[in-house]
Amino acid sequence: MRWLKMRHLVCGLWPGLSSWDDYALVRILRASRLLRWALVICLAWLIAIPAVMVRAWRVTPQHVTPIIHISLLDFLQARSLERSAVMASEAGQMNQARHAWRAAIANHPGHLPTLRQYLAFLIHIPPQESTARDTLEYGKWLLQLNPGKQDEAVLFAEACYVQGLYLEALETLLPFQTSLGDAARGLLLKVSMLARRLDFCDELMANPEFFPTKKDDCFNLLHLAYQVIRGSLNTTQDPPQMWHTQFEQAAHQVLAHQLHLLISEFQGLPQSYRASLDYLQSMGRDHVADHLRYWELLCRLGRYQEATHSMEVFGEDPRSIGETLWYVQIAQDLGLEEVALRLLRAQAPLYPRSPLLWIRLAQELEQAGRWDAMRREALGVREASRHLKALKDLSYYMEARAAHADQRYQTADQYVRLLEHDLTPWPSMAVLIGKGLCRMGHAAKALNLIEPGLKQASARNDPALWSLVLHARCTMGSRIGLVAAASQLHRINPQNTYFRDQYIALLLSERREPNKVLLMTHAVINPSNRCLPRGALHHARALMLNHRFEEAGRYLEGLDPTQLNRTDREAYYLARFEHALGRQDFAMARQEATRITAPLLWPGDAAFLASALSTLNAKAS
Repeated sequence: MRWLKMRHLVCGLWPGLSSWDDYALVRILRASRLLRWALVICLAWLIAIPAVMVRAWRVTPQHVTPIIHISLLDFLQARSLERSAVMASEAGQMNQARHAWRAAIANHPGHLPTLRQYLAFLIHIPPQESTARDTLEYGKWLLQLNPGKQDEAVLFAEACYVQGLYLEALETLLPFQTSLGDAARGLLLKVSMLARRLDFCDELMANPEFFPTKKDDCFNLLHLAYQVIRGSLNTTQDPPQMWHTQFEQAAHQVLAHQLHLLISEFQGLPQSYRASLDYLQSMGRDHVADHLRYWELLCRLGRYQEATHSMEVFGEDPRSIGETLWYVQIAQDLGLEEVALRLLRAQAPLYPRSPLLWIRLAQELEQAGRWDAMRREALGVREASRHLKALKDLSYYMEARAAHADQRYQTADQYVRLLEHDLTPWPSMAVLIGKGLCRMGHAAKALNLIEPGLKQASARNDPALWSLVLHARCTMGSRIGLVAAASQLHRINPQNTYFRDQYIALLLSERREPNKVLLMTHAVINPSNRCLPRGALHHARALMLNHRFEEAGRYLEGLDPTQLNRTDREAYYLARFEHALGRQDFAMARQEATRITAPLLWPGDAAFLASALSTLNAKAS
């Protein structure tokens, strides 16, 4: 009866439905309640499956980019994986737990409790390369999702401390310095000491309010170590023995040995350093940076053979870009070029969004003249350019440099023409490619890649980029922009004597601003300063620029050209030539001109010499 009433009602609204009785399926559904429910369930599934799988639920706040959406299925999977991670952790299966935590966060990246639980999990497992990377990635993501929260910052800093990321922990805690509790203040002092920021430790120790309100054994241990390092504790007893006697709790032994590493490094005691390093290694709490400092200590003491052996038997990889570059530099200092190259090849692909390791690899291969290897590595760099477009230019440069070294100049030129990106955001890449292009005779191309970005704030104060501009223009023999580039270098670092002398030399070369350059050179030869031969030469030339030839002659007579480097020696002979011209002694001027090698002069000086010689020759004829 209900079916008939419903049918009459629907047919009244939709008259065409009365003809549906002619269809067999409709008659079957009328006859079977089971089939009707089966049809309803199927239709419900067809509607529910897309609804569950569509990613329409935003999980990131308004201030966070990129915007991330998840689906209901992602949410359910994340909760299941979170339970699996807890169970694996309780069972002692740390690797499985870690993978489950990562998968849970991947399914629901905006779930703050999951991120907090994973960071807390990382605090209680031994540090590794992968865990250090996870700490930085997920900790910074937590702080980005929930900025300004002290609890999150302390949690991230604690995880960074366990992973040996002391500087990152210090930077995280600094904004909350005045509001930290006793435990967090102890953590701040701990990471600042282990990060070798003793100047900051001095500020903390000078503030009475920084000391804990209640007795804290950990803080007392840190204070004791600080006194030993600063020499304010007079004792003949070995510091670690003092700590072991005073603090027998196992919780403080790791910290005691970490601080002992710091003390041994400052006091230059490699045996003592090695003993604590072995203890930390046995506990799984050593870091790659601890071994790097040990090798540096051995090198500083001239014990290169021990450092080489220790590096060769060490089996761990660096845990960050900075550690990799540090490791490579020590390997180079020890003459282990193959170790440095192997490390760069292995580590560079792990950081596809950073060009630093690829740039260093290209530098090492170029300096070693390993052109076949450079060609092979260029393919890997081009593969990484999917993540960073500028790496494609680095790969083209590597191909061009290798082809040019093999005297395949046409192929090299083809690759040079493919370079197109502005390189100023990556100064080290710009310097590498720019200098290489200058060596290959493409200085104009180097300027095209660099100069458009020099107006940016980040590039405006970068001395490496402006030095490259100066080098490229000199290579081209162009006078345009030379003084401006030298002026920028002097502005960036006024205390740098090389930049100052270069700026003075270019002002003299271009015969510009005679009063200004005279004041600058007068300050250099001031009796209170130690005047070098170059300073006296520049002052003599500045005097001549102001038509004071008699005074200039006295400075020139007091100079010995053998005390000057090759470039300054040419400037000295040019100054004698100009002095002879100013005194109308043309015979002496011609004699001095024969000593000058024009290609070694600045472009403005070379132009002045050519013009003066042309005038002399015209007078002689």
